[in-house]
Amino acid sequence: MSGQAKWVPRMRSRAEVEYMLAQMPWFSENWNAQHRRGAIETCRWVLGLQAASPVTGKVVDQPVDHFAVGREAYAASEAMYNSAAPGADLGVGFLQGVENLALWITGKDTLAIPDDWPFPAEAPPVPR
Repeated sequence: MSGQAKWVPRMRSRAEVEYMLAQMPWFSENWNAQHRRGAIETCRWVLGLQAASPVTGKVVDQPVDHFAVGREAYAASEAMYNSAAPGADLGVGFLQGVENLALWITGKDTLAIPDDWPFPAEAPPVPR
């Protein structure tokens, strides 16, 4: 593999997810209750505070890895657009909350972070 870049998935740190969960009642005041519930359940699952994932109900080893979180985001998206998909009965607001937080946790910029965010805005460089 010489000469090729190695892709290393990045997840937000446990401290970042804990901070976001603690800020959720104030940070997400413009979200509807179902969206907020989906976001909170996603954070709780990633932190190991609930065993089953919010959409698929899968129990995975802790700590939850980048790929499991990505699969949950995909399942939420699929359920929003396919009424026959598992989780479609959870409601669009809940599914949007799951998808938004799952994508954010996997390093995407899907959320505006709180003004008092105490973490670096950029991910540290991946060591070679």
